[in-house]
Amino acid sequence: MKHQGVSPNAITFVNTLRACVSIRDSDKGDEIHAKIERKDLISRNPYIRSSLVAMYAKCGLLSKAQKVFDSLPIRDVVSWTALISGYTEHGHDKESLKCFEKMPFEGCWQYSG
Repeated sequence: MKHQGVSPNAITFVNTLRACVSIRDSDKGDEIHAKIERKDLISRNPYIRSSLVAMYAKCGLLSKAQKVFDSLPIRDVVSWTALISGYTEHGHDKESLKCFEKMPFEGCWQYSG
């Protein structure tokens, strides 16, 4: 893309982060994260926000996933779910439940029965 003069968009970044998860390459994920930061896409795109959290969480870097999550300007149900899934996949069930219990206090959802 770079050689062709084409700039990546949000969908490009989301899919490259998914590729990093597939091959468990968090170093490449860090590089992509840096590019996303330089383009200031985190604040503008919910898909990128949740994809970053998911990438770190699924690669087992839960502290990085939590750090990215904590820095998000907006935490929606997708970013919460990405973090919860990461904790669950790596055997941190209590942490998953703590996150779930925090969601309503941050105005993320209300259960209507």
